[in-house]
Amino acid sequence: MLFKHLLNCCLLNLVITSFAYSEPVLQGKAIATKNRFEIGVFFFDTSFRNVFVKHPYAAQLSAGYHIADWLQLEVVGGYVFYHDETNLIKQIRALSSLSQVLPLPELWQTKWQVGLNGQWIPFYGKLSWFSEVQTHFQLYFTFGGALEGVMRVVDVPKNIEEDKRFALNLGGGVRLFLTDSIALRSEIKESIGFNPNLKNGERDISWTAWVLFGVSFFI
Repeated sequence: MLFKHLLNCCLLNLVITSFAYSEPVLQGKAIATKNRFEIGVFFFDTSFRNVFVKHPYAAQLSAGYHIADWLQLEVVGGYVFYHDETNLIKQIRALSSLSQVLPLPELWQTKWQVGLNGQWIPFYGKLSWFSEVQTHFQLYFTFGGALEGVMRVVDVPKNIEEDKRFALNLGGGVRLFLTDSIALRSEIKESIGFNPNLKNGERDISWTAWVLFGVSFFI
């Protein structure tokens, strides 16, 4: 599942660049990011391909430091404005007489996430739009860890259990530089959440893919 989502990331970036051609820049980069801070605001953030829970509305802030043109450390913090179980789970609850946690994995819903990610930026280039306007871009991979606040429905309508869990973040994205100090970013990441211990002593894992769109400001 993880590799499918990473493949989707690559396809997303290919769609973005398919309207132009890429000219690699190996030396004399016009826009240098080394020793610069980057502040990011993601105004649209959604999860998908989860048959149990959904997180369609969320936002994320990020603050990073570019140690080199090819390496960045970034602190991220996100908040989910709306989260819920899918209609499939609601139908199962309606047909079930159980007043306890459903014996299904991945029922934990993410409420917030705070993490530290590293970015490897292996490629820098230029896009030529209609052979007249050039836009510099970076392709990057991101990896790191996070602490998440999560909740799950024990039974309807009001019995809610809240907890925290650790998660791994893996993904990739692209920056399109509008100016030397402003860039558009699109990113897809897979959060692998290690859920709290269940009553039977077992542990399950939640796989959540997040698609983010936003803007970054370089200082």
